[in-house]
Amino acid sequence: DGIINMLYFSCQRLNINSKKRKVMAIPAIFKVEEIPVICKFLYNSYTRDKEDFTDYSETVFTDLHRTNFLAKINEVEGLTGLMAFWAQMARITRDLYSNVQLFRPQLNKLEGYAIFARKSLTIDVKKFGFVELRKKIKDGNVEGVLTMIDLVLHNASENNAALTAKGLKPALIADLTSARSRIAQLNEEQKLKETEKELAVKANWGVIEELWEMATEVLAGGKALYRVEDKTRAKDYSQRQLKRAVVAERKKLEDPVAVEKGILLLKATNRNTGEAL
Repeated sequence: DGIINMLYFSCQRLNINSKKRKVMAIPAIFKVEEIPVICKFLYNSYTRDKEDFTDYSETVFTDLHRTNFLAKINEVEGLTGLMAFWAQMARITRDLYSNVQLFRPQLNKLEGYAIFARKSLTIDVKKFGFVELRKKIKDGNVEGVLTMIDLVLHNASENNAALTAKGLKPALIADLTSARSRIAQLNEEQKLKETEKELAVKANWGVIEELWEMATEVLAGGKALYRVEDKTRAKDYSQRQLKRAVVAERKKLEDPVAVEKGILLLKATNRNTGEAL
């Protein structure tokens, strides 16, 4: 196993250092803003296991190698602010969910008034927009949520007299309108942050690739060292395990109820295709 591991790592080194190689692609399971966070987790494991790494290859895994890896992580963050962006997007997700939750009780009350007044409405209750709005909330479709809130508020305005006769108060509509405005504001903030991120990534993509190349080397070393001898420790050098660690860290920044119910208004996407993961 030791010989096989050494051959495996040597091949990885050749792939990384070949002058004719193409730049090693960042795996699609990672979003680009996660790369510095993932590398920080990886650096911590690498530092913990430095004696094993050095014993494995004292010419590759030197103190300078670790120092340069940390320096590259800090360089990427300093140039792009990706870790800050990652935390900010988690906050926006939390705030979006919180505001959606705020108007849900009011939405239920408004639907109740519509049911009470169904014989006097200009449209059927089923066409009021309640069902569609809840579906957009469940799907995490912020633009759809805003569109359906507008429809519900429009229908409420068109049937104000009938709804008021059944107990609707202006404060309820005001609360829904206020929540709608806050969600729209957060949605614009989210889109602005995404644009800022894309510009920063485009301007500094070469440095991000350099960081990932260093991470790939550490991942290869960790896999060679521990995939047989210590499967528990080997998980710290697994891409999937690192992804789980990033998700868990982000959950700490998001509303725990939102995480538990899975209603997150910021969907994870494949960085290369734009499709939902």
